[in-house]
Amino acid sequence: MFVRETRGDPRRGRQETSPTMTTVQRPSPVRWLWYALGGSLPARHREWVLYDATRPTWQLRHFARACVQLGLITVPVLLLVPGPLWVRALATLLGWLVALQYVLYTADGSVEHRVQKAGYPPGTAQRVRDDAGADERAAAAARYARRYRT
Repeated sequence: MFVRETRGDPRRGRQETSPTMTTVQRPSPVRWLWYALGGSLPARHREWVLYDATRPTWQLRHFARACVQLGLITVPVLLLVPGPLWVRALATLLGWLVALQYVLYTADGSVEHRVQKAGYPPGTAQRVRDDAGADERAAAAARYARRYRT
């Protein structure tokens, strides 16, 4: 079940609705695995995709999906590639470090693409995240102005 929260700036003529989970209703583990590997979810999970992309933990969720993808590569490399285990383990570790760095650099675009595949217009995830943190940024700017501009 989702409860819709309306967020946005009426002065800009734009309001976004962001789903808020009242009870955790997410895709089945098999569907989530498909989603983690880059697949699309059925339309009934559309709001969950936006929820997944706009929570404060969206970056951790993105890294979790990347770790699932890397795990599918890691197991065969460790088990099937010939050579000493320490060489295979070190190669895997270095591969993970490079891959996670790439995941970090492409997180915004990748998550935005997932939201677009769910049927939302481009920029929706970023807009919802920005609107969610607007009050905190305004308070921080006010504190900064009081401290350094007076």
